[in-house]
Amino acid sequence: METGPITLCIDVGGTSIKVLRCEADGQAIDPPLIESTPSPSTPSPVLAQIADAASRVGSFDRAGFGFPAVVRGGICTRAVNLDTGWQGLDLARELGDLLGVPVRAANDADVQGLGCVSGNGLELVLTLGTGIGSAMFLDGTLIPNLELGHLPWCLPGADKTSFEQELGDAALKRIGVNAWLDLVPTALALYQRCLSCDTIYVGGGNARHLASLSLPDNVILIRNDAGLTGGVALWEGIPANRVIPRLT
Repeated sequence: METGPITLCIDVGGTSIKVLRCEADGQAIDPPLIESTPSPSTPSPVLAQIADAASRVGSFDRAGFGFPAVVRGGICTRAVNLDTGWQGLDLARELGDLLGVPVRAANDADVQGLGCVSGNGLELVLTLGTGIGSAMFLDGTLIPNLELGHLPWCLPGADKTSFEQELGDAALKRIGVNAWLDLVPTALALYQRCLSCDTIYVGGGNARHLASLSLPDNVILIRNDAGLTGGVALWEGIPANRVIPRLT
């Protein structure tokens, strides 16, 4: 039985747009609707596609929107990998006008973190997809818009690039999965050395490649649906006694 308020959870990525209706406890009501991200991914076609998808999934009372940019107060304030038309756009207001419900918007990695962390200790969330997203929580409190993927990749003998340039999807396709898998544990170790995390969660479309690795005990692979269900936590907060959505 559906129990309100129902949240429409929205996740916009470089290749796909996903929408999912969830109950207030984060349980999905229907399977997610997944569509390709328009190209070019400028604001008007992307927002129109979200609205079109929303019109086909049933009724909802509010929306939680994860977007791959720095988002403050629902406004896109920095969009390194996106069309410049997103800069300064009030995502929550624009989408709210289209959907006719209140919308809360945040960085997509922050939303993924809200969908997976336990709320205990220092928890780092990394998303390995088109780029690298990151989010950090201290005892359940979000430290928003953490862009660890843009830190310099400073290994001896390496070119002066960033973590995202070395581990993003373009790099995986360029060097192949095996070479990419050699780099990911190094990146995780560097983050751990600098941040002393209690737990590191790794999600995103390319996290599945890590399933064959022997990872440290504090590294947990998570399912991609956390990037959607975290939209509920934008409204309800992190639930107590959460079951971590592990990738199996």
